[in-house]
Amino acid sequence: MNIVRGFNQAIAFLLEIVMVISLAYGGYHVVENVYLKYIVAIILPVIAIVFWSIFAAPKSTSRLEQPWRMMFRLAFYLTCAMLLYTIEKTTVAISLASVAIVNEIIAFYFND
Repeated sequence: MNIVRGFNQAIAFLLEIVMVISLAYGGYHVVENVYLKYIVAIILPVIAIVFWSIFAAPKSTSRLEQPWRMMFRLAFYLTCAMLLYTIEKTTVAISLASVAIVNEIIAFYFND
């Protein structure tokens, strides 16, 4: 079981990286204004990182308890998937959502 847990934690870390990248990419492509594109592409990931570090990071003093932490993380992942879907990156959006849901179910089982 430790192998499954370790693999799931590695996937969770990759999902966090994909989340930040997709927020930057989606934020850039969803806005029309040339200057605003860069601002949104920077601000969205920064906001996500701040909230994630407060409420979902393993060593945070304000870390949410289960099942709230699972819902918090799923809300972020599914928001990123919807953003990618909005800019017509359908395959990536569905893949992100699917992997995130399975990852969160396994993390909930292990209370990660």
